[in-house]
Amino acid sequence: MRGGDERRPDQSKRAEQRPIAGPAARYGAVLASGFAAFRAAAAQAGGDTCAAGLRVKLASGGCDLHPSARGAQVLAAAITEAIAVPSRR
Repeated sequence: MRGGDERRPDQSKRAEQRPIAGPAARYGAVLASGFAAFRAAAAQAGGDTCAAGLRVKLASGGCDLHPSARGAQVLAAAITEAIAVPSRR
């Protein structure tokens, strides 16, 4: 994911997530990937999460690290999908 100071998740980021996945599986917890959700949502913007409107725009240009309203919706959809909640459409 490009844009601002956000970096593409790499092997070290995935390695950081492994300690969460193991215990989660043992206890039946469900995980949702915010990285995958943002990657998919930013694909049409060349992977740039700022240009895709997924992060809060700064008045000085660029984007903050925090999700915008659209970014929050993308994250919520990833969680909803992970826990298999039917959508309200």
